[in-house]
Amino acid sequence: MRQSCERLPWVDSLKGVGILLVILGHSAIPDSVYQMIYRFHMPLFFFLSGFLFRGEFSWQWARRKINRLLVPYFLYGLLYIIVIRAVKGFSLTEMTCDLLSLSGIGVLWFLPCLFLAEILGAYAIAKCRAERTRILIALTVAFAGWVFPQVWVGRLLVATAFYLAGNWWRSVRHQFRMNVVKYGLSVLLMAGLIWNQRVDMANAIFGNFFLFYGPALGVPVFLISVFEDFSISVPALDFIGARSLEFMALHQLVPILVRWLAAFLGIEPHWILLKALIFALLAVACWGVHRYIPVLSGKGLHLFVRK
Repeated sequence: MRQSCERLPWVDSLKGVGILLVILGHSAIPDSVYQMIYRFHMPLFFFLSGFLFRGEFSWQWARRKINRLLVPYFLYGLLYIIVIRAVKGFSLTEMTCDLLSLSGIGVLWFLPCLFLAEILGAYAIAKCRAERTRILIALTVAFAGWVFPQVWVGRLLVATAFYLAGNWWRSVRHQFRMNVVKYGLSVLLMAGLIWNQRVDMANAIFGNFFLFYGPALGVPVFLISVFEDFSISVPALDFIGARSLEFMALHQLVPILVRWLAAFLGIEPHWILLKALIFALLAVACWGVHRYIPVLSGKGLHLFVRK
């Protein structure tokens, strides 16, 4: 069963915004900006994934998710191990354990977390048709993830809660249409952004329960509403969003290689020129991978799929 029938340009543009926030969050930026971005940029992806789920779970769908997310995860993980071991000399054993345990190396933690959140969330949505039951499950999972001390489990539960919330918003958003209530609600939730607290979903650091979930839900609701209601589609953002997996996986690897090559050649370019070069090479690399190495885009190696 295939869920998508027509690709929505505004979705790619919104994904593009999310990817740019991820890249910005991994750059040298003021701490206040860093803290603000980290309060919602990863929840946005889980929320949007739930929003796009149409509610029809099947094991064939789950197998496709393996190809879409887990196969690239392991292939990119091997690439990370090779490059980081060669350039930085990190422990081969430790990186291999992180890869095989699905903890992830660097930003790669996101791929298995999204895979499992989609499986758990989609199964719950398919089996629980009553809206109140789904809301209760989402609230329970959200609280459990917030209090659970183990990083891997905590962030997975929180990710699943955002997935369920995104799917719920898909079913109720048209009740609001373009009125003050919908935008007023999202802005009210986003008010938590003004309080400075450290949030890092990768390490299951969430801070205050309400100050975390408020902005982490309000920003996705607001952005999805704006992009959908006004059909926002920007070619540059569409390009990035359509290659979101590649940008997510490579945006930490390309700078490592560029800086290593610059040091090897004895070159010290101005930081602005270096940033521009890294982003240009990243865009070219993502374009090339998407076009010529589809297995790294989650669509070339069809394991576990019945023909």
